[in-house]
Amino acid sequence: MIPWASALADKHGRPKVLVFGSAGSTFWALALFPLINTANPVLVLMALIGTAVFMGLVHGPLAALFADLFSPELRYYGTSLGYQIGSVLGGGLAPTAAPGLYAAWGSSVPITGYLVAVSVLSPACIIAVARREPAQQPVTVPAGA
Repeated sequence: MIPWASALADKHGRPKVLVFGSAGSTFWALALFPLINTANPVLVLMALIGTAVFMGLVHGPLAALFADLFSPELRYYGTSLGYQIGSVLGGGLAPTAAPGLYAAWGSSVPITGYLVAVSVLSPACIIAVARREPAQQPVTVPAGA
């Protein structure tokens, strides 16, 4: 999925594919836990495959989008720092919040609400980032010029 999403992003633009994947994740979050809660292996597999599809649509073009945000001198540092902070805040809070939400409510509905709330932020952030101009490449002067 990730190579296909990357190719789509090269053809149609990174922001379009990222917004589509993020918006799809938002809507898929509404179906995810109801499918899992059935305990039907086929429906659980469908839930996991759907999640993988939308994650692939987001993760495929994400690295290239990050690279566009920084000049070559800062690209490695800026991309890594942004990705790691995002991973900690986004990936670290969900596993911490989900058990607490389930324990407090006795249901996966609040977890779905959390996923939807977080997923709604993604397209908004992508649109804001996409409005920026890509980082300029450094100007090089040929030797002896």
